Amino acid sequence: GSGPYPAGHSTAPDLPDHTIYAPLKAPPGVKMPVIVWGNGACSADGLFFASLLKNIASHGHIVIVSGAPNATGTSSYTGQIEAMDWAEKNAGKGVLAGADFSKLAAAGQSCGGLQSYSSSLDRRVKLTMIFNSGVLVAENRGKLEQLHAPVVYFLGGPRDIAHANGVADYEAMPAKIPTVRSILTSVGHMATYNQQYGGAFGEAAVAMLKWQFGGDAAAKQSFLQPASGAFQRQGWNITSKN
Repeated sequence: GSGPYPAGHSTAPDLPDHTIYAPLKAPPGVKMPVIVWGNGACSADGLFFASLLKNIASHGHIVIVSGAPNATGTSSYTGQIEAMDWAEKNAGKGVLAGADFSKLAAAGQSCGGLQSYSSSLDRRVKLTMIFNSGVLVAENRGKLEQLHAPVVYFLGGPRDIAHANGVADYEAMPAKIPTVRSILTSVGHMATYNQQYGGAFGEAAVAMLKWQFGGDAAAKQSFLQPASGAFQRQGWNITSKN
């Protein structure tokens, strides 16, 4: 990854249907936020988004994916709940030695983004990260009222099949929910995930986590005052509200 901590993936005997991305050694003195991830296509392959997730881990985060390495079949939002339960129970031990479970994000791409809406109804979630996703049926948009944590969107341009859905969700988000919408107009539905470190989406995701969970002032400014930041120069269109 692009971060200071070499990272890799592993599995846990008591969480066999998941893949865990984390620094290979727990960084001394660093409390690491936990992210529960749902794959695009509801895929149960824990390596599907390896470039992106390994990069996020290299910046001092622990990512738990719904799905074992190279597994087939599909996952459900319940995989994220299982990951939360496991992380809460085991925080401070093993691969979770440096975990800070009080900083928990639910995140996912496409189908995994919809899973993350569902798992974010869990009060333990402090941040919801939606990548190339949005509510499919307009009548269901009212369920956004049930969310409680900040919601951030990372979307492609009009070629992204979920672009319009994600934009509509952002517009419909209730006033109680702080929300940020970041659109990279030049990419489609699979964005930059296959590039090294997850490409531009990987960089933006890390910056968002540094702001939300690390209090990083420069990262915060890059989203709330985008004209002054590097992301706008890369072609991102960023807006925020609430």
